[in-house]
Parts: sequence; C-alpha cells; structure tokens
Amino acid sequence: MNDRAGSAAEVTAAEIKRMFVAHGTKPTFLRFDDGSSIADMARNAVKEGYDVVAAAGGDGTVSGVAGALAGSGCILGVLPMGTLNHFAKDLGIPDDLAGAVAVIAGGRTRDVDVGEVNGRVFINNSSLGLYPAMVRMRESLQRSGEHKWLAFIRASLSILVRFRHLTLDLQPATGPAIRSKTPMLFVGNNSYATGAAGVGRREALDRGRLWLAMSTADTRLNLLAGALEILQGREETTNVIAAEIRTLVVSSSHRSLAVAADGEVFRLSVPLAYRILPKALRVIVPADDEPHADI
Repeated sequence: MNDRAGSAAEVTAAEIKRMFVAHGTKPTFLRFDDGSSIADMARNAVKEGYDVVAAAGGDGTVSGVAGALAGSGCILGVLPMGTLNHFAKDLGIPDDLAGAVAVIAGGRTRDVDVGEVNGRVFINNSSLGLYPAMVRMRESLQRSGEHKWLAFIRASLSILVRFRHLTLDLQPATGPAIRSKTPMLFVGNNSYATGAAGVGRREALDRGRLWLAMSTADTRLNLLAGALEILQGREETTNVIAAEIRTLVVSSSHRSLAVAADGEVFRLSVPLAYRILPKALRVIVPADDEPHADI
C-alpha cells in the first residue's frame, strides 16, 4: 500500500482490511513510502508463497509490483488509489475501493501483456523527450509545495516553451533503421485509442504489440496541431507517425536518456531496447469479463 497515493489519505489499511474480511479474505499489508522498495517487497511476497499480491496505489505503484510479478505466475490484484489509474480503467476494474476489493475476492484471472525497456517493465507506456522533462519539473514543483495539477500545468507550459528535439536512430524488428528528430517518442503497451472520448484508453492488453507514436513536429504550433488531430480522432495526422511493432531499439549520440515509464522517470543507458512480453502478467479482472480460469 502506497501511503502517498492520490486517495491514500481518504482511506486506512484497517478500512480496506474490513472490506476484504467481508468477502472471507484476510489480507497481509506491506506498506512503503519509498518507491525503490516496491519491487523488492513484491518479489519477497512471491518467494514467501503468496498467491495474490495486490497493489494499492496509482499506476506507478501498480507498475512496480507488476514488474516483480511478470513471468512468476503470481497473480496481481489492483486497488486503484492514484490520480488517473489508467491500467485499472483499461482492465475494467471499478474505481471505488469496495468494488475493486470485490473483484480481487471474486473475479477471474486474465493474462495480459507488459512492455519492457532495458529490462524495466511498464504496464501502460514509456516515452522520451518532452514528457520526461515535464514530469521532472512537475515533481520539483510539487516538492516545493505546489498542488499536483497546478504543477502539471506550469511544467507543461514551461517545457513547451523550451521545445527541444532529440535526434534518434530507430531500429524496428524488420526493415532499415530510421533517423529522426522528434520532440517526443511514445511507446505503448498495446495500441492507444484516439479521439476526445477515448484518447488514452486501450481496447485490449493482450494483442502482443507495442504501439509506437512519434511526433515529427518542427515547431510548437505543429506539435499542438498534431495533438489536436489526435483528440479529433483523425486516422491520418500530419505531425505524428504511428505503428504497431514487437521490438524497437533506440540509439542516440547521448550515453543515456531520461525515460518515462508509467509516470516515473529514470535515466537509462543507450541504446534503449524495447520489447513486448506477451501475456506475461496474470491479473484479476471482473468476473463478467471475457471467460478465463477462475482464481
């Protein structure tokens, strides 16, 4: 349980425990306040023989636990307590804790894909360029006492004013390498929808493909125009290249790059090796989801 998650202040571990007990299940709580310990705690839980490890927090917390569970056979439960909870929404998990607890207690298991970059698992997406820079500035503003959403807006505007490009060499699984200058490269775990109603959502998490989206905008105005076209749901966008891939190697003249993965920013050595891990993560979803084995 991440005590720093968006709704953590509104609910206690004791309250969540009572929700589980009502379904005949008594959970063991492992609590942390240091993000670097998430994966280690989850791996230890697997070694100790727990059947289900539930992540109570936002996408960063869920991603840290998922990275430790992927490929282990141990089942992931999701208690969405963050600000956006993208992964939970794409799995159809209720955003209220009582409903999410009910899913863990009586749902079904489903095998879903995860992405990976240089050995680091991501459940939603990874990106280079403007977004990692914005996240770092937002976090700095939050540490100085700024509210999260106001910090997000200020950081976004500041990074947009700077508007810098990265020169990247992209090597997909097949075909020649492509050199491109881009303000932002986005790699999703499966394809993302476009259009105002569905932008940021995925129809499936088990199609075994990464989704590459790269801006080719050379000015701030073109960058905003491309974003507007995506929100409008246009199939053809003038400033964005998009494609489904299985693997991708990203090279640069820099020895390392700032990489965002599920909202967290890391410094990773270049080249960056992206790949999809098909159905590597077993997760609990609502029982009325498409049929899978009962847990």
